[in-house]
Formats: sequence, C-alpha cells, structure tokens
Amino acid sequence: MLAVLRATPGRVGASGPTHDATRLTSRPSTHLRARRSTLLHAAEPTTATTTPTTSFTTAASGEWEGAAAAFNRDGEPIALPPNYVPDAFREWGVEVADWTTQCSTIAVAPAPGAGGDDGVSLSYRLKRLLPSVGCEADATAFLDEGVAVRLGNGNGRGGGGAEEGGASLPPAFLGDGAYALAPPALPTDPASRPARFEVSLPLPPAACVAANGSVSPRRVRAVVSVAAAPASDRASPRPPILAGVELFSEKRYGDYIGGTDSLAGCGGGVGPFARTQALEAGALERGDWSVVRGVVTQSPPPAGAALTFPPADAARGSDTGRLLLPLGAWVAVRPAANGGVVVEAGVVATGSADGGVVRRSGAAEFDAGGTLLCVSLVAEVAGGGRLD
Repeated sequence: MLAVLRATPGRVGASGPTHDATRLTSRPSTHLRARRSTLLHAAEPTTATTTPTTSFTTAASGEWEGAAAAFNRDGEPIALPPNYVPDAFREWGVEVADWTTQCSTIAVAPAPGAGGDDGVSLSYRLKRLLPSVGCEADATAFLDEGVAVRLGNGNGRGGGGAEEGGASLPPAFLGDGAYALAPPALPTDPASRPARFEVSLPLPPAACVAANGSVSPRRVRAVVSVAAAPASDRASPRPPILAGVELFSEKRYGDYIGGTDSLAGCGGGVGPFARTQALEAGALERGDWSVVRGVVTQSPPPAGAALTFPPADAARGSDTGRLLLPLGAWVAVRPAANGGVVVEAGVVATGSADGGVVRRSGAAEFDAGGTLLCVSLVAEVAGGGRLD
C-alpha cells in the first residue's frame, strides 16, 4: 500500500543537522480488509494445518535497522533525491543511492475467543535517515512513513474497512515472520499509479552471523512496483510491466517499542548495498532444491480448485525473465501459464557453513484481466542448507 506523505518542518535530536531538514510524516491512504482466504497447502516443520499466528507475530515484530535502495526496471540503482543529499557528497563526486533505515514493526494476533475478525494486524513505521557527513548517531533528520494492513490467517478472514472500494487483499504469512502482501488487481491504465507487491523474507541463521560472531535475526524486504504497459497501436492490451523495486536489508536489534528519536546514523552495522554485486546468473537454476516450508492462499477459492504446492510453474527454477539484484535477491513480472501475470520476489542466502543454500520467495498470480488469484510463500534448501 502506498503511503500518503505530509511534509512538515522538523528536526530530530538536541544536536541535529546544521541545515533545516524536512521531516515527512505519512498515513496510509487506505486501511485494507482481506476477504476470506483459504489455506490450500502448508509445508511447515510440524504437521500443523494452519499458519502459526503466534509465532508469526513474535518473529515479525521488533525494531529493525538497516539500509534500503531503489532500482529501476533494468536493475540500475536510483540515486537519492538531490535535495536530501549534503553538498559535500557532490563536491566529492559521490552519488548516494542508499538510505539508512529504522523500521518499527508490530504484528498483533486477535484475542482468543474474540470472534469476527481472526486476522493478524500488521503495521510498521519506517524512518529513512537523511544522509549526513560522518556518522551522527545521536542526531539524525529523517523521513517518516507508515503502513498498516490486516492479514488473514489462512483459515478465516482478515479485517479492516477499505476506504477505496472495499477491495480484497488475500495475504500469506509463515510462523518465522515471512509475509507477502499483494494488491487486489494490477493497473490497466498507463496513467494509473503502479501497484505495490511486498514480501518480507527472514534469512537463515547461517546468514545472520556478524563479523564479531554475534547472531541477530535479519530479513530482506522487497517492494515491487508494477505498472500498466505504455499505450500501443496493438489491438490487444499489453501485460503489466515491472516499474521498479526497492530492497531493504534489515537486522533486528530489539523488541518493539514504537520507534525512537535516538537513531543510529550508520544503520546498526548494516552497510550500503546498492552498488554491490548482484545475484549471480545461474544461482536459481541448480536442480536439487527441496521445499521445506510454504503457504498458498486464494480468495475467493473457486469451485473444485486444487492447487499443488509449490504452484506448478516451469519457470520457477530459471533465471529467465528475472531481474537479478544485490543481497542475493531477484524480482520478476512475467507471464503465467493461465495467460495472466506472476509478480515475485525472492532471495538466495547462505544456509550452512559448508556451502548449503536457502532460497525464499513470495509470489502473487493474477489472471489475464489483472485480478489477483493467489499469493504464495516458499522456502527451499539445497546442498545441505538449513532454514532453522
């Protein structure tokens, strides 16, 4: 969901920037309510038939810090707006493409026996710290954004009244904190704003070890923008296209406290990544992937529907049509077997000390008219990789 930003003059910290900064605050443009979402298959370490909501709320909630970078449809990093970058960087010939971020995330399960709404409420407050010369850990100006949604639990319905047409939002989430949020439909008018597909993918423990040996939960979030194709002379409409993507590399540093005005100007040790090496070609094409965890939700479930898991897709194990990015990430907006479109984002990460790997991804499938059909999350391992 795209946030509506409201700009007000602001400054943070007793010894804030020497220049007047602009602090942007935002409120979600809608509050989304998911219609009934049916869990069609779940592959968890146990035999549970529903996603473990309590585990999800614990794993997803917390204070997360790190870095973020946006990329265009060709995978090239997008520089920060010049009005947010100190002149010193331009004088040095340095183009800044990474934000330092702090994200306060809270997921809350409904009270037992509450009845009615049985979805999980998820909201987060994201602060983008304005670049500064040096590392000003005690005083940093920032941009402030907020997102709030209601997640159905795969066994019932979600909640929250939509302000813009009552659209559905079938979500998917897993007990380790992974989630995928999809729009109810893709845009068909080139003048419309792009749709937003967001996934949050926790990394395995082997990928969460710091240089000093400490281990902190880490996650990669991807926000994929999908736009209607430009108008053409062709009689038939063209399918939607990838407009861009923003990646977040985040480390959990504490329990949720609703954010703080004392922000770490260096991202808590999570460095910039916009111009680091992209995922190597062929990394998705190895043939020994094994699914260890996943969920597929669909709303409303069609009569006689029978989805296999993971969803049948000949292109799943190929780099073809995918945009390979830093952080071991990839995204794609590509044709689906049903004539529609699949929007996906994923990450490949170290899964063991001896070379094992983990592949995590989230996807949303739309029909030929752009209406959402299903949302899925998949976790796979290869070469002895471990998810837990």
